[in-house]
This record gives sequence, structure tokens and C-alpha cells, in this order.
Amino acid sequence: MTEQRLFQNLPQPSPSVDGLAFAVRVTPDGCEDLHWDDLDRLDGSLAERSFDTNLPVKSVVWVHLDLHHDRARSWVRTHIGLTSDESDAMLGDFTQPHSVVSRDSLLLFLRGVNCNPNADLEDLISIRAFLTPSLIVTMRSAPIRSSREVLATLRKGMQIAHSIDIFIPFLRQLLAKVEAVSDQLGDSLGELEEEMIDKVDQSHMSKLTTLRQQIIQLRRYIRPQREMLESCPIEELTWSREIDTDRLAHCAHTNARVVEELMMFSERSHVLQDDAANAQVFQLTRSTYLLTKIASIFLPLGLLTGLLGVNVDGIPLKNSPWGFAIVCAALLALGIVMGVVIRRVDRD
Repeated sequence: MTEQRLFQNLPQPSPSVDGLAFAVRVTPDGCEDLHWDDLDRLDGSLAERSFDTNLPVKSVVWVHLDLHHDRARSWVRTHIGLTSDESDAMLGDFTQPHSVVSRDSLLLFLRGVNCNPNADLEDLISIRAFLTPSLIVTMRSAPIRSSREVLATLRKGMQIAHSIDIFIPFLRQLLAKVEAVSDQLGDSLGELEEEMIDKVDQSHMSKLTTLRQQIIQLRRYIRPQREMLESCPIEELTWSREIDTDRLAHCAHTNARVVEELMMFSERSHVLQDDAANAQVFQLTRSTYLLTKIASIFLPLGLLTGLLGVNVDGIPLKNSPWGFAIVCAALLALGIVMGVVIRRVDRD
């Protein structure tokens, strides 16, 4: 079962038309929606990399962009104070989860499950996040629900000191979706194990193969993400707090637990596949052995009828009224003897 069945009853995130999914300025008084004209007029203060950790920033701007849209990519290169190397990294094709601290800012590369219609589990979404104290820029390769959920919380009112207070809830939502998919994969594997206790057919093997592929694909990206979150040098940011490190460590623990579950599911699926293969081999062996026993009975009968010339000159004693009955009785007796011999061999 893919993640679409998990989230199919929930509202789907709307795709961006012009590369801007949404942008908001979060202040103690609430959220103010921003548009491209507003973003183009933003001054360089958003790119400031440090501030007094004893004082919260006056506002935090969160910009959520389409990774593949030209206008969004151009804005990232020119408006948030990235160096050429930093912008190349943020917009590049290297998608393995990792993190970089540069000039007192944080750049992260993440992966999230795809909750969009007609998407497969293999189509994991690439997410990039850039953080300074008063700015968080997130880019995604496809629409994600997690960003909208955090945005809804911000609109209801949420105390924030800097951009990490937005990023951590966003990360938690991403991991919650991954957890939900992992749990569903485990449930699907358990159901398949129960179905295969009494009977194993080709449909079960096909389901198992698909399930194993999904588990392996999800683990392929979530495992490096665990290592990234565990080693993320957030404490190197002069504006981060101890509570930020603790909250990120909690997210890393959640990700690690999912990875451990996926590894366990992978081992269980491997054992199940081996058991299914052994069951199929056993069934094939039994069928082959049954055919061998049948052939062992009828082969001597065929040989005998050939030697007696039944298929050439007719049956022996053909002139006797009891000839046919005698030959049939003799062949039946020989068949019974062969059956008894084979049965005794089986017992031995």
C-alpha cells in the first residue's frame, strides 16, 4: 500500500503557478502574506547571518518555492545573500540528505514522502531549506502537505524567536508522514505474512516483491537523513539555542526509529521471501515426485504390453473368450504390486 491511500481523504497541497507556493512574514501580531513584488523589494537585512540571541527577531519571513521554476531559482540566487557556491548547492542535483553550516547560516537537504495523487512511494520529494535568523527559504520538487500544515499553525498564532522555530515544526511534519508510511508498510507486511501461512501463489509473490521495493527505496533516502540529522552542526550557529539542539536531536531520534523499523521490515520480507521460495520448491518437488510414482507404475505396464505385442498382433489369448480379461487382470495385478513396492520404498 502506498502513501496515497494513507492520505487520500485529506486535502491535497495546491501546486504553485509562478514558482511561489507561498510566502509569509511572521510577526508577534500574526502572519502577513507576501507576493513576488514584495519579495523582490525585500532588503538585505533578511540575509543577516547573526543577531543577539537574547532578543527575538522582529519578524521572520518564510518563502516556500518550487525547486524547478526559473523565477524561483533566479530569486534564490539574487535575493537572499547566497554565494555562488551556496546557491549552486541549494539548486543543484545532488539530492542525498546532508547539511552545511556556512557564514552562520544553515543549509539542509531533506527527503519527504509524496502524498500527491498518482504518485508512487519511489517518488520521494527533494526538499532544500536555507535558514538565517530572520529568513527561512524552503524549496521542494513537488507539492508537500507539511508546509501547509505548519503555515496553518502559524496563522492561528505561534510564538517564534527565529527561523528555527518554524523549521523544526516543518521537519516534524515531514517525519510524521514518513512514520505513517513506514507503519503502513509494516501493517501490509504483517497482513501478507498471515495470508502466506496457508497458501503461497504468484499474487503473493508479486505483492511481496512490490513491498520489498518500497521498503528498500524508502530506507535508501531516510537512512542518510538519519545520519545528517544526528550530525547536523546546528550548535555552530551563533544564534541557535540549546533548546534548538535538543529539538533537532528529538527529530533525529524519530528518524532513527523509522530507519530501524524499515531495516526490520526488510529482514522480515527477506525471510518471508525465502520461506515462500522454499514452499514453492517443496510443492514443485512433491508434484514431480507424484508424477514419478505414476510413471513408475505405468512404465512397466507399457513395456510389458509392448513385449507381448498387444499393439501389433493383438492381445495374447485373443482366441480365448477369457483372453482380454486375463491380460487385464495380469496388468492390474502388476500395477498393484508396483504400487505396494513404491509405498514400501516411501516408508523406508
